[in-house]
Amino acid sequence: MWHLIAWYLRVYRSQAKYSAPATAKLMGFSESTLSRVELGDRRLSGSEAALLDRGWRTGGIFGLLVYYASIGHDPQWFAQYLEL
Repeated sequence: MWHLIAWYLRVYRSQAKYSAPATAKLMGFSESTLSRVELGDRRLSGSEAALLDRGWRTGGIFGLLVYYASIGHDPQWFAQYLEL
């Protein structure tokens, strides 16, 4: 699910012709952090999704995607647990 969010963010941004610098500024990110989110190397938080939804007037799709991804099963849960 997290990779779907990353893909959807990249595709939505490209189709709507939002630049990477403008999107990074909207979210309070550096462009490299935005790139990591779009590649699926960093997860989008609920508050970051809300910023996108408000700024792009998406109707809440990113918030909804992040919500369902966060309650879903994460196959990497044990590795993340060990890191703690």
